[in-house]
Amino acid sequence: MMSRAVNTALALILLLSILIHAINFQQVFAAAEDFVVTSTSDEDVRGTLRYAIKWANNHPGTITFNIPTSDPGYYTENATSHWWRILINDPLPTITRANVYIDGSSQPGNTNPGQVGTGGTVGTPGVTLPMYNRPEIEITPKEIAHTSIGFMITADNVTIRGMAIYGFGGEGASITNAQVRVGSNGYRATIENCLIGVRANGADPGYDSKSAGISLSNMTSGTVKNNYIGNNIMGIYFSGASNWTISGNEIFQNALRYSSYDGMDLASGTKNISVTGNLIRQSGGTGIDSYNGVGPFTILNNTVIKSGAASGNEKCGMRIFGSGSKITGNIVTENGGAGIIVPPLFGTIYSDNNTISQNSCYSNGGLGIDLIRLGSSNDRGDGVNFNDGIFIDTWGNRGIDFPILTTTSLAGSTLNMAGYLGTDNASTTFKNCRLEFFTAATDPTGYGEGRTYLGYYDMLGSNNSFSCSLTVSGLSENASITATATATGSKNDTSEFSLCRQLQTIDNPVLSLQVTPPAYGYAGQSVTYSGSVHNVSASTAYNNVLTWQLPAEFTYLSSSGGTYHADTHTVTIAVPTITAGQEITGWVTVAISSSVPDGTIVTAGSSLTWQNSFGNPLGPVNHSSSIVVYCTPQLTTQLFPPTYAFAGENVLYTGVLHNYSSGTAVTTVLKFELPAGMSFVSASQGAVVSGQNVTFNLGNITPGSDMSGSMTVLVDGATPDGTVLQMVTLLSWYDAAGNYYGPQQR
Repeated sequence: MMSRAVNTALALILLLSILIHAINFQQVFAAAEDFVVTSTSDEDVRGTLRYAIKWANNHPGTITFNIPTSDPGYYTENATSHWWRILINDPLPTITRANVYIDGSSQPGNTNPGQVGTGGTVGTPGVTLPMYNRPEIEITPKEIAHTSIGFMITADNVTIRGMAIYGFGGEGASITNAQVRVGSNGYRATIENCLIGVRANGADPGYDSKSAGISLSNMTSGTVKNNYIGNNIMGIYFSGASNWTISGNEIFQNALRYSSYDGMDLASGTKNISVTGNLIRQSGGTGIDSYNGVGPFTILNNTVIKSGAASGNEKCGMRIFGSGSKITGNIVTENGGAGIIVPPLFGTIYSDNNTISQNSCYSNGGLGIDLIRLGSSNDRGDGVNFNDGIFIDTWGNRGIDFPILTTTSLAGSTLNMAGYLGTDNASTTFKNCRLEFFTAATDPTGYGEGRTYLGYYDMLGSNNSFSCSLTVSGLSENASITATATATGSKNDTSEFSLCRQLQTIDNPVLSLQVTPPAYGYAGQSVTYSGSVHNVSASTAYNNVLTWQLPAEFTYLSSSGGTYHADTHTVTIAVPTITAGQEITGWVTVAISSSVPDGTIVTAGSSLTWQNSFGNPLGPVNHSSSIVVYCTPQLTTQLFPPTYAFAGENVLYTGVLHNYSSGTAVTTVLKFELPAGMSFVSASQGAVVSGQNVTFNLGNITPGSDMSGSMTVLVDGATPDGTVLQMVTLLSWYDAAGNYYGPQQR
């Protein structure tokens, strides 16, 4: 009995195990099918987007598309452009499960070819703005204003990719309604490569949108990149969100019917948002707003153009609430109001410590940068804040004063500027600021919009004054200059642009340098270099310095008013001024080391520098010259005549020629003048005989070398006994420079 009971139990367990595996096997295959959208229907059945989202909320994964062209929702635009259109009857399920990926670009085929967008570049560095592929999948409500939200995300790590989404919203205008909304717990969400607020062909749907393109709220985080976002009540809306990156998007023609809304709003406690490389154009209200946001924000390399396209008060390019933001490298142009506004104290929010750097602001309806005074309108801007010499904490960026330019001059490629910050140059309130200089765009106020960034100067003096120079290129002589100041230290507030100042153009003095070296030199002797400096311009040259760089083979002896510097082995000749057309001459004398080998080429350098009337350094004009150093050749001869001779017999003369110097003897000639009673017979090397003269052309004799030889002569047989016969020896040579030595006579 016991055995039968055990066997029955084992059989039941085995059967149960088989059933469980069968169920799991069925679920695996069901799951794969349930994640594929194969129909444009909005019914809650397998193969629809609605069903796939519901399934993903329990079984996270990637939702892909594979809808046939036979589907009723296959929409034809023309003969070459088609896409699948999913009409939503009721709100889609909220995405509540993490790690869901909805990929519209997974739809096979390329039935909707082409791209949309402006393209080109954005920001002052010229960051490439992408074009946007026309998607295969289009999501829109069946009845406009019937469904308030397209995709609602409240889970972690959800991605919406590669679709056109438009038409969602309610009866009344609301930025909490959106084509895509990320709410509480929607961390690390990604929205990319979508057309939002437009059809799959990039066209305006042609209805009065009353919702945001993308709405992000409640401390969510994530990425919005490479989307084409237009025709919404607002392009992107933030409320209490943080740690989002917004990049590569074209955000256009949003809020055209509602001027109180914007292209993008970093609102209501939002902070730590990075907005980089976007084009925000033709917004009804402000291009980039941060109404009631707390910051900091990084707004980098964007182009914000033609904001304020709707009738209303909000018309500026950017409005920066909060503290600590960096606004850098943006092009802000053709906006209806000011380019960039920093509001005053708003409730408990101080808008200060905002750095506005290296932007290009021009052709705006107000100031390029407008720091709003407390009590003034912060929608369009309130005009120039005239300097008062103090910080005011309740004003935008604490109302920091702008620079006063007292001098702006262009000398060649050098831009000279001087002035002060605040109300006088003796104050210390704004010392240690960083100044940024720009070419000024025309503005009716006379206060600049800074169009082209030229460079910066850090004030390190003890007061508010400054004097500086920048090297520039391509700057028109008719240009005007404007500047901003940014505080350093714990707070980095940037000022409004300064009053523009027209360039004063001056001609730089031009000098020429001519150096005349000696033709050659001899080791152990001195040589003199001479030079001239000629002012060939119409301007006076100041602080002129001619520097001679002596080579190691030279020792300084003297100069025309020069100063020798032993540590650098240089000689400097300084002339305070050289007027137009004036020529100055000078010289330097040096000794050549006696140890320099014969034929050594020695090079000496000279350099001329000077300044213009503003103290800008000019030059250098460099010159180098080489001379050949020779050593003086010195020769000695030893002649060994016979002790006596017999009339009528031959006698032998021998001798040695020795070069005991460091120089080569060139074209050496040894000549014998034979006395009467002697005649030439033969020699150990070729000789030229002319009468009683016997000449030996010995060529070059190098340092330390010897040359020996012999000559046989015949004593005349009629020579009387005891006659003394005297032979004269003449030795001559040249050095390598062609100088003649001799004759030496023996």
